[in-house]
Amino acid sequence: MNLCFITLEQDVCLRMIKQLTNKNCKCFIQEDFLQLCKDLEADICSFDMLLCDFRLNKTPSFNIYSIVKSKRGFLPVIFYNDPMPSDNDRVIYWLAQNEIAFNKNNIDYLIPELKRINEVLCSPLIKPYVSLLQPPLSLYSVPGKSRVIDLNKLRNKSSMTPIIFKLFKYMYENVNKEISLKKLSKVISKKGFFLCSNKQKTNVYSYISRLRKILKSEPSVGAYIVRTSPGYYELIMC
Repeated sequence: MNLCFITLEQDVCLRMIKQLTNKNCKCFIQEDFLQLCKDLEADICSFDMLLCDFRLNKTPSFNIYSIVKSKRGFLPVIFYNDPMPSDNDRVIYWLAQNEIAFNKNNIDYLIPELKRINEVLCSPLIKPYVSLLQPPLSLYSVPGKSRVIDLNKLRNKSSMTPIIFKLFKYMYENVNKEISLKKLSKVISKKGFFLCSNKQKTNVYSYISRLRKILKSEPSVGAYIVRTSPGYYELIMC
């Protein structure tokens, strides 16, 4: 199933596309809405589902369901960042929206693909950056500032070893940035050398795994470590 995005946040959707694309699914962003309408009317669309930014639905004059229905009849449409449903209810919500908008039954065949989209959307690598899906800021937080963690308090509470604390401190100082395994190995090396042997790499993987478990056991911290690509990791603050 091929997917088309209409969005105001292209960078985020490009990251989603990277996760969704495989041999059975091609994804792209349509920047020209008028061209999209022409393709729908001419029935020459190269996609099977439309993923829209909910912010485009803010005016009464824009009803993507009506536009698609009038020009194509039926084409699955979802607002990927609709703030209404919870993560667990999002797939059923998307399905119901299409059943109502297009007066269609028996579209359960969409569920596997909708689940796949929702899984990508809910991942800590994606969700923190998607508009309208963020938790509200605390009344006592400072706008524009990242959440501040008391490193020493967390260290004492979780009994971090010196090496794991050193690893966490460095990743925290470089939050939301990709860091190579090679760089992390240098950070935790006592002599500041890059570690290249398989045994040394295994040690680094082990430290990352242990730090992940610590952060997972402290959900109030709101920090997650994700593997962005082979040999690269990123600390994400939610």
